[in-house]
Amino acid sequence: MRLFVAVRVNDEVRAELGELQRILRKEIREARIVPPSNIHLTVKFLGETCDEVLARVEQLVAQVAGNTRPFVLRVKGAGHFPDGKNARVFWAGAESSEAVLRMHRSLDSGAEQLGYPRDTRFSEHITVARFTGSPHPARLAKIEQMFADRVWGSVPVTGVELVRSVLKQDGPEYITVRQFTLGGGDGQGQGTFSGN
Repeated sequence: MRLFVAVRVNDEVRAELGELQRILRKEIREARIVPPSNIHLTVKFLGETCDEVLARVEQLVAQVAGNTRPFVLRVKGAGHFPDGKNARVFWAGAESSEAVLRMHRSLDSGAEQLGYPRDTRFSEHITVARFTGSPHPARLAKIEQMFADRVWGSVPVTGVELVRSVLKQDGPEYITVRQFTLGGGDGQGQGTFSGN
């Protein structure tokens, strides 16, 4: 199964991002809009995971969540990557949060002990659209300028989710495997993680 660890975005921010998605749909024919229910911030992408490792992944996420205090994630701005003519993703920015960066570093390190590759870089973002072709760079730049300083809202983060991604022809389906409360509120976030 294909797994990642995510922060879900609340309804208020999703509604605000709907404006950006409507403009992308209207202005860029290559844009494939992310369904509102799929909008999230990926803290750590794990990828293919066998059933034998799942319990250890859950233990890792529980430990990291248990060592993280609840925080507020501010969603601001917009952009795309990669740069240039081959843009694949349009995103809303997530202002750099020390809590998210710490969680990512801890998950990245712990996942490496389980045999997952380390991330070469991490960029906090919320994907709002993917491109099926190469959109015109000037149109992308225009939309980015329109929303460069736009504050989409804040997400009070009290937990993270381990999510399974099932790839389908009309886009991925996300299934929550397990939810983890920050600060150890689910009673399973305590202790240390061992990759053994």
